[in-house]
Amino acid sequence: MVYAEDTELNIRYLQKHILDSLNIGLDTLRNFAFNNLRRILPDVEIINLDGKFGVMAGGVYDASLILSKSMWNSENFSVDGDIVIAVPTRDMVYVTGSKNRQEINKLKSLALKDFENENYQVSPYLFRYNGTAFERFRD
Repeated sequence: MVYAEDTELNIRYLQKHILDSLNIGLDTLRNFAFNNLRRILPDVEIINLDGKFGVMAGGVYDASLILSKSMWNSENFSVDGDIVIAVPTRDMVYVTGSKNRQEINKLKSLALKDFENENYQVSPYLFRYNGTAFERFRD
């Protein structure tokens, strides 16, 4: 997890020594950061394309949506199997189901391509939601 300070002029990623100097616990910092994120995040849009989904939230903090435990459920994403996501860049979040082999294969290729060719890379891997957090998806 990376923490940042977002100002009118730029986004500054906070290095470990700065976080350590704050003298607050990681749980407190995480709660504070997530509350700030909810405050500044625009409305989240979920696009359903027959069992695969795209998630959009303004283009800057879209990848941070993986921190929202209340979002990742079958009401928002009716997928075949567990929720599996790709977050290749900060503004791209793709979702499908763990039992949808065809879409999993497409998502793997798309995540790698976007990660290698776009700005603000996050991860070329897929992740499965286990009910409380995302973990690396291995099939």
